[in-house]
Amino acid sequence: MPHPASPPRPALIQALDAGMGPARILAVATQLGLFPHLAAGHTTAGALAHAAPARARGTRILLDALVGLGLLTKTPDVSLAVGVTP
Repeated sequence: MPHPASPPRPALIQALDAGMGPARILAVATQLGLFPHLAAGHTTAGALAHAAPARARGTRILLDALVGLGLLTKTPDVSLAVGVTP
């Protein structure tokens, strides 16, 4: 039976888990159909939440995460409006 050479390092475990974050974010956005909803003209968090359907707070958090990944951009003149990053 294999044995680890040393006890698991918390930093390694955290790094491996963090590496899955972007994939998880993109998976949820895909499951909710956010990108087709954006293409259909739903460009605010509220409109996307209604179209998905999803909760508004969770949609805002997800959109912020997508902005952080560089997949979307926020429009400065409209609160929480988003667009696909060119």
